[in-house]
Amino acid sequence: MNLAGKVVVITGGVGQVGYAVAKNLANKGATVVAVVRKDLNTAQLKMSALNSNSYAILADVRDFKSLEEASKKVSHCDILINAAGFTRSIDPKNMQELTEEIGRAHV
Repeated sequence: MNLAGKVVVITGGVGQVGYAVAKNLANKGATVVAVVRKDLNTAQLKMSALNSNSYAILADVRDFKSLEEASKKVSHCDILINAAGFTRSIDPKNMQELTEEIGRAHV
């Protein structure tokens, strides 16, 4: 599969799962944009090691305004992968329990 010219945005892009996916897609020619919530310098180094087009941006997936601002730093998005997250038991039948406040409570 050739992904040359495609832009892939990965939340949690330098975590274990996110970075493994980023490496795979960058090897296929994609520009990978890693969304990270801390240590932007380290993330930039990891992304630039993938290919010259890949980069990291700072945003917190628990903060909608932060994500909105981060989206302005991405030309477009062909593929979006969410590899960021936290663990909390939520009954799948009650997904309305998942709120922005719950997300903010987890670090």
